[in-house]
Amino acid sequence: MPYDLTGKGGRLEIQDAFNGAYLFTDTNRLGYKIDVDKKVPEMVATFLYHKIYSAEKVGEQKWQLDRLENFEVVAQGKEDETGLPAHGDDARSSRSGSAKGPRGRPERSRRFLTFGIKQIAYPEEEIRDYLTHAFARQASLQLAFNNWEDGRGFLDEPRNISVSEYVRLPDNLVKWKLSDEHLSLSVGILPVETENKDWKPIENDWATILATFKADIRAHKADQKSGWLDELTKLCDKRFREGFRKMGAPQFYEGKIRDRADHTREILRAIEQDLYSQWNTNGKYGSLYDISRVLEGLIVALEERHTAHAAKVDKLAKEIQVTEGRIKQQDAEWVKIGPLAEMTGKRDRLFDARSLNMQNLYVTRTRKEALRFSTVLLKDLIQQVQVLRGSVDRALSLINSAAKHFLEQKESRCKDEKELDLNQQLVRFFDPQHVREVCRQMESDKDTQKAQTARLRAALTALMGQNPSFAKVTQVLTEAQIREAMEAACKESVEDSHAKAVAEMRTQEPLFGVNVLDKIEKHFGSDEAALRQFVHDVTGKASVFLAPDQAEREKDVPGLNMIPDSKETWIDAFVVILPKSTGSFLQKLSEEFRRACKVTMGEPSVVTRDDRLHEIVIINMAICFPLRTVASIRKLRQEYGNLVKSSGRATLELHSEDPMEEIFPSLYLPTAREIGGKTLPYLLLGLGLEVVIEDLSDKKGRKLRFVTRDPDTGLEIGTQDLKGDAIESVEDLATEAMIKIRREVQRILADKKLDREALKTKFVAAVQKEQKLVQSNFGASSKENEEFLAASKRALEILAG
Repeated sequence: MPYDLTGKGGRLEIQDAFNGAYLFTDTNRLGYKIDVDKKVPEMVATFLYHKIYSAEKVGEQKWQLDRLENFEVVAQGKEDETGLPAHGDDARSSRSGSAKGPRGRPERSRRFLTFGIKQIAYPEEEIRDYLTHAFARQASLQLAFNNWEDGRGFLDEPRNISVSEYVRLPDNLVKWKLSDEHLSLSVGILPVETENKDWKPIENDWATILATFKADIRAHKADQKSGWLDELTKLCDKRFREGFRKMGAPQFYEGKIRDRADHTREILRAIEQDLYSQWNTNGKYGSLYDISRVLEGLIVALEERHTAHAAKVDKLAKEIQVTEGRIKQQDAEWVKIGPLAEMTGKRDRLFDARSLNMQNLYVTRTRKEALRFSTVLLKDLIQQVQVLRGSVDRALSLINSAAKHFLEQKESRCKDEKELDLNQQLVRFFDPQHVREVCRQMESDKDTQKAQTARLRAALTALMGQNPSFAKVTQVLTEAQIREAMEAACKESVEDSHAKAVAEMRTQEPLFGVNVLDKIEKHFGSDEAALRQFVHDVTGKASVFLAPDQAEREKDVPGLNMIPDSKETWIDAFVVILPKSTGSFLQKLSEEFRRACKVTMGEPSVVTRDDRLHEIVIINMAICFPLRTVASIRKLRQEYGNLVKSSGRATLELHSEDPMEEIFPSLYLPTAREIGGKTLPYLLLGLGLEVVIEDLSDKKGRKLRFVTRDPDTGLEIGTQDLKGDAIESVEDLATEAMIKIRREVQRILADKKLDREALKTKFVAAVQKEQKLVQSNFGASSKENEEFLAASKRALEILAG
């Protein structure tokens, strides 16, 4: 119980904890059980939606739900501590009336409600989800395999492709920077290399420099022709060791070997950019499976080239030896040139031939140095392409997982049903076969599927931000994000495709924007009997999700009947929400629902709304019942009591003070003996107030008599004979008599002019006399005598106020 923690007050006596409390379980009144984790929250959410929003949509129509919730359909009393009416209380107020429980409050409130809700719906959202997941699976299969078959769409299997030639095409090798010219750095790989205007391919580089050397030697050493070869040899050797790429070939390639990681990344970037672009634009190899195959083939090709480059070192060494041999022969011939031969130009011709051999020699020597670089670069590339392929395969696995998920989601919707299951909260009214047929048409439309997969690829690329890659598919995106992006993109595609199908008259019955009344009218046609039976059956299944305790429900408590001449403790009501329609069928269906909905009083509320045309909503409510009439309460009460009794911690957490029995009244009506025991104090007070008098006129012996007097004149206006003593009297009294005695005593005690001290004296004398009779009849140590003593003390407490 709450306390004022400021210390200025004490216990806060809060009277109204709530205006009304909804009770519900996972089982309805008919015994139909639903899933706790999913279906119960769905049911509550649907009910709250209509409770909150539908009221705004029905306009000025007769909307009963808020009146039912506020108990405006009935004024009803509360049961107090004796099980008798707390007179004057109704279901909306706990502050009126005078009969109170141990803490001064009425007991067993009737502010409890329950509900059940049923929807008869054309499941447009389910159909939309079905198509969305069908499109998402098609998109997944395109991304994964890109294997199209007319009439079926994208297949869940790879197509047969050959990649061996593709990964060896010269154009691709140049595009991927994997040509021999790139791998030997004859042309640049890195941007800083390709942008360097001084870089020339190795052959061109040496051809250009040899032409320069020859021209310079002829120009500056025209009178020293015999030394031309030595000068040329010296210049070429210096250029090879110090001038090639401004540092000499050995040093240049040694440095590049150390920096090869940058070249590896640049080549990988070129390969991935090209293949990602193909995937993103649905190119020749526009699926992840195809790209994985391409990378697999590329790895094989690179391994072959790595082996070939390693073997080529020996081949180049032999070529160098051969070329050097030719040069030695030319050198030997050079020294034998005489004046006559020189006059015929032989020296110039031999110089040119010697220069060409020098060019070939240093091209080969440079190529040999380049092979050292390309061999280690290829080894690194093979490893990194394997890593790239792993990223592609992980992305493929992710997309395949999404495809499997979308297939499962698709197959869980729009299933065929042999007949309508009216027990379900959602009764689906549609033709699943028609939905699947339209879906197949849309799936097999190649232009539609290509357009929607392009939209999806764009969405995934946007999620990855700048520099999208296969690695980012799995590093940046989760499977949940991929699914969500695919569903969002495909949902738009479904709308576009459906609109296209309707516009092109490929489907005579649209799947979206359907009024469920049209479907029902078409289904039943002119068979009014079948329609009436359907409405009757579905309404009968729209039951509240709370089972009553029938025995408690039928207990008759005078003064508490909600309906005259009825023992009913639950008020059953219906609210039916129909979509608006222009035809006469709406009026016919409204009348059928009014006829089928069984209510306790009044008539069901049947209203219309001009949105949510796909559904009919049937809300069944029961209101104004005490907890004792709920079937599961007895067991819950027992479990609750066992918990607080078995665990001190539970008691502390739940209560922090006072045993449960002292805080809360019993949920159930007391037995006749219990009622009599609680009425006995008032009967004893009646002896002192002379409301109950001793009658000795009967020859059979003493008896008590209850006398009702006029408040103004004090004259008797009614009497009722009781038994010989107080104990026997309360055991024999009917509930109506107990009510009269109690209220008469309460009426007299409410008089502020009453002399309570004088009354106490009379009361004590009357009680002492009565006790002697009880002890004489039952014995001084009897249970009846103990009850009498307890009732006497309680009577004194009541008298004291």
